[in-house]
Amino acid sequence: MAGEASVGSGLAVMKYLIGLILLITNSYCNPPEATDEQRCPEYEPVFALYEMPVDKFSYIAWRESRCQPDAYNGDDPNKGSFGLLQINSIHWKDMETRPHLWGDVKTACQTDHHTDGLNAIKNICVASYLYRKSGLYPWGYRDEPEGNDSPVNNQ
Repeated sequence: MAGEASVGSGLAVMKYLIGLILLITNSYCNPPEATDEQRCPEYEPVFALYEMPVDKFSYIAWRESRCQPDAYNGDDPNKGSFGLLQINSIHWKDMETRPHLWGDVKTACQTDHHTDGLNAIKNICVASYLYRKSGLYPWGYRDEPEGNDSPVNNQ
């Protein structure tokens, strides 16, 4: 059993390092061009690595943080939202208080605290778990048939 845990955590570290390499390589080798397009192309290889819908999360990252991994919104409910994908504190608290629902997210994402959400790779990793658990709903979308996701109207 201990061998399985070390293999799992080894794979998580490897995925994290690959994400970091992709991000660094893409940022330096392919700097984003000025565009009117609402997306964060520098993070798209990392979204793909974590098996997230690349186009949707590239847009969500632009909408939520304008591609800034250290974005913080203290005005959001539940003590704020953190990072590139603006993960709300309620999800970080849920991860701590109900770990059975989150599986190995803390190990896989190398995270212990909501401020880790200011690290782009950790933020994307946690968002991938959140996406698998709740779909696009945490980002204001309700899941509909492929291609028909629409923002939730809060009015």
